[in-house]
Amino acid sequence: MVSLLRRRAMMVQAASGGLPPGYIQVEYIANVIGEETQIDTGIVPANTCTVIDYKFDEYNSPAFLAVGKDESGQRYRVLYKQSTAYLAWYLHSSTARSAQQAINKNRHTIIYNNEGGQVIYDNTVKATNSGFDCTGGNTTVKVFTPNAALRIYGMTMTDNSNGTLLRNFIPCYKTADGEAGLYDTVSGNFFGNINGTGTIVYG
Repeated sequence: MVSLLRRRAMMVQAASGGLPPGYIQVEYIANVIGEETQIDTGIVPANTCTVIDYKFDEYNSPAFLAVGKDESGQRYRVLYKQSTAYLAWYLHSSTARSAQQAINKNRHTIIYNNEGGQVIYDNTVKATNSGFDCTGGNTTVKVFTPNAALRIYGMTMTDNSNGTLLRNFIPCYKTADGEAGLYDTVSGNFFGNINGTGTIVYG
């Protein structure tokens, strides 16, 4: 399983090309700390493997890479930072978390795999706990938060039940208006800022 997840991580870092006319691929997209920018992946977390190639530039508390919500209103987070940093947290209670890892400003790849509750950080398994899965989600996973300046270099989401690639996000911008976001080569759709305020930048 780990080797498969490593290959998925490599796919994220190597994702390139395949964009239709009107879209220009870039190295990363980023938000600005304090601005209300967010991208909705359109995927409700179930038996899902989420892989994100990312880097924090600045962060306050709380800061997260991605978030969804389950039926009871508890939240599923990938790399959540409160007073300290946690690799992944499916919040069954105020103390339920899977692993701790100090957040820094280096580039990393994190894998949150609902199959077995695995958290893999830079190819190292940090947690394996089925109690931290997210099979009861009822809201879609979103990325970016006002409390963090975050770069996303690539992101994939896979259905573990059948191996289907659900999202293969490539950072890009539209030539028509310069709007930056993520282009999904699976659905053929562009995913931009859903909040209407703030600006997603690219580099």
